[in-house]
Amino acid sequence: MAKNREQYKSKILKTELITPNLRRLTVDIAGLEHIDSNARGGYIKLAVMRDGEELKRSISIAEVDTEKKVMALDFVNHGGAGPAAQFAREATVNSEITFYGPGPRRDVDTTCSEYIFVGDMTAFPALKAQLELMKERNEAKKCHVIVEAKSSEDFSYFSKLEDYEHFDFTFIEGNFTALSLLENLKKTSIDTSKNLSLWCAGERLAINEIRGYLRENSELNFEDKYTSSYWQCGLDQSEHSKLKKTDVI
Repeated sequence: MAKNREQYKSKILKTELITPNLRRLTVDIAGLEHIDSNARGGYIKLAVMRDGEELKRSISIAEVDTEKKVMALDFVNHGGAGPAAQFAREATVNSEITFYGPGPRRDVDTTCSEYIFVGDMTAFPALKAQLELMKERNEAKKCHVIVEAKSSEDFSYFSKLEDYEHFDFTFIEGNFTALSLLENLKKTSIDTSKNLSLWCAGERLAINEIRGYLRENSELNFEDKYTSSYWQCGLDQSEHSKLKKTDVI
């Protein structure tokens, strides 16, 4: 799926807390034929006006229902003052949403034989989409899933996937800085003789810690590796984006 730079406007049909710290906006996509089931796990660029300037924020697409003509966008409900958080908090039924996209999701390499997924709450929608795709393909490969959330109730987000026998979940109840992800990755029993895949996304400092650990441990040779920082604690998105460009991946 190529990046789509055209701007679209639509209406919000529903807003709800689906876990204590995740807010879902259901968006009307009737007439937006370019948004199909392949957009699940991809992202839009939410456009928000502030002081006469258009600000864009990447938001993962959690679900697409082509029959009902809706897509679901899940936002971390952290009470922050950022444009995306404020937009989600203040959104009401029939209010307008402006966005670009969707952009492509980053799929794992299905030829690998063992998978490790790591993420904080900002990565939940994209990570969940990867797990759903693997389950739909009846993948009989080991998947280690390490996720952190503010509340144990937030892990209900994965409730329909927990019973899949090839998924091994590690749930970390913590905070939004995601500092426990690396420690739990170190504890994970990984078969280094296999073709390994790593899909990892979340807070920048935590992601960089994981990247550093992988550089220092060359035996963890991932055939397929995706590590992406979505945000940084204490910084706005513009500051994070500038620093992200300097990171060693």
